[in-house]
Amino acid sequence: MTAPLRHIIGCSSGITSEPEKPSFLPYILEVCGKARPNLLYIPTASGDAEGNIVGFYEMAARTECRPSYLSILRQHKDMQQRVEAADIIYVGGGNTRNLIALWRAAGLDVLLRAAWERGVVLCGQSAGFICWFDNAQTTSSGEPGPVECLGFLPGSCSTHYDSNPARRPHLHASVAEGLISPGYALADHTGLHFVGTELHSAYTCEEGRVSYRVDRDESGAAAETELKLTILQPNCF
Repeated sequence: MTAPLRHIIGCSSGITSEPEKPSFLPYILEVCGKARPNLLYIPTASGDAEGNIVGFYEMAARTECRPSYLSILRQHKDMQQRVEAADIIYVGGGNTRNLIALWRAAGLDVLLRAAWERGVVLCGQSAGFICWFDNAQTTSSGEPGPVECLGFLPGSCSTHYDSNPARRPHLHASVAEGLISPGYALADHTGLHFVGTELHSAYTCEEGRVSYRVDRDESGAAAETELKLTILQPNCF
């Protein structure tokens, strides 16, 4: 029996409930390939913010998916049932440190890995994307800092790389010092698609955006290589 493909798709920003703005959600639904997929939203990183949940349902209403959401604080008893029913799991942005701590305490990280292994599409933006890597750069405490993540994907990820000027110098220093693994630095409105643990594609919904692979060079310093971004158009819905 052929093992299911394992997809993780995410972005710095670009999964939006605003109908006039480009969104990556149509691409994610296309990758899933089901006519009416069950789309589960996990807003842990935002503290289950009500406005984010409302925005998710507004966004989902413009698609053919079946939406639901999971609050691990309020719906802990049926957490496994909700995860197992999902075809796509979307993780929202917010505080990465809180997300990781709460998921591990509740055992949600184990359920999500099992879902990924059986072919459920995992996706997210900002904190909801960097959480899948070995480690990442986060501003959960205000200033940029390293955070240990779930380890589904190797290396690291930094988001909002073009909109927060403190991120680049901190990431370069952290990669050079070994505090953050080599990985990816994503501008807003750009994202990555992994199949298994290999990068399948890098994409954007806005021309002019630039994202990078960040490695250590022979001298031990951080070095950026610009990623070739596929422009996804049209992606408003």
